[in-house]
Amino acid sequence: MKQEREKIAEKTKRLNELMAWFDGDEFALEEAVEKYAEATKLAAEIERSLEGLKNKVVRIDLAEEEE
Repeated sequence: MKQEREKIAEKTKRLNELMAWFDGDEFALEEAVEKYAEATKLAAEIERSLEGLKNKVVRIDLAEEEE
């Protein structure tokens, strides 16, 4: 689970960098489509990873309740 958290943290950091680029002075329309596609992909990956972690927590809770 630690490795998964690190992956999420890395992806979140990159997503934040991309979002800052959109708000920054270096914004260029020519690059925007590519960066937007990358940001969208990262957001979806982060969401899937978090959902997976949530499911693990729910399973742990259910297993503890059964004991």
